[in-house]
Amino acid sequence: MDIVSFSLSSLPKKENLSISLGTFDGFHEGHAFLARTARYESSYLNAILLFSISPTCVLSKLDAPYLTSLEQKIRQAKINRYEAAYIIEANEEFFSLTHKQFEKLLFDIGVKEVFVGEDYRYGKDATGNTDTLIEAGFKVHVIPLLIKEGIKISSSNIRRYLLDGDIEKANSNLGYPYEIEGKVIEGNKIGRTIGFPTLNLLPSFNNIVPKEGVYAGLVYVRGRPYKAMISVGHNPTVKGKSLSIEGHLLDFDEEIYGRQVSFAFLKRVRDIIEFKDLNGLKAQLEKDKETLLDLLNE
Repeated sequence: MDIVSFSLSSLPKKENLSISLGTFDGFHEGHAFLARTARYESSYLNAILLFSISPTCVLSKLDAPYLTSLEQKIRQAKINRYEAAYIIEANEEFFSLTHKQFEKLLFDIGVKEVFVGEDYRYGKDATGNTDTLIEAGFKVHVIPLLIKEGIKISSSNIRRYLLDGDIEKANSNLGYPYEIEGKVIEGNKIGRTIGFPTLNLLPSFNNIVPKEGVYAGLVYVRGRPYKAMISVGHNPTVKGKSLSIEGHLLDFDEEIYGRQVSFAFLKRVRDIIEFKDLNGLKAQLEKDKETLLDLLNE
């Protein structure tokens, strides 16, 4: 897949281009359905337009948490077999474009055909929609929203499921396990004193962090998955002050500080509990390990 990065002052030019439009946070099942439709029905080079940074970060001036980094979106675009990813430098000037100015930008980079969800909006104040795209002269494919259990699949709903701790529903809507990527950092090393050493994760970007609790999951080290108990919380037994994300990996005993890893969340096992001492914590972790093996061996 070709990757084309550009800005408003330096536009690429292609004779004929089919492009998928949206924010693609999470690249969930609805986005994958749009991608499949584009793959089979596009008349020209099949591409996707991605923003270099989340619109919320630019427009609200806040480092708002979101589901997927640009790198993860690019990876999902490859998985979904786009031929090219066009990555626009997203800044205030770009997000200030009117819908007509955005349409001109698309024409200028060679777009003839677009694929969008039925609720797609664009341009300053979201004044553009599927009708204005048609009026502008594009060949427009409007992809219906996907509904699961009576609720539409959307990035905002997936964020809510994660914050509620409903990891299974979030994963069902994503179409794959929710992951947080980052670097292994040193922790307080208390886990190793009771036979449960952990990898402490420093996320690479501002992810949505699932509700505090203990999860069954996988941790990918050098691309290899290891069964893991993942804890999200403040470690009340040892009076932790800050939120930590850490994983105890089965069949793994290496120090890999500084290495990039990925935590994949599969099922929420329990709430965070404060124990009187480390012996109580160790006894619970032994039970959690049995639960983890039962869940992951189903």
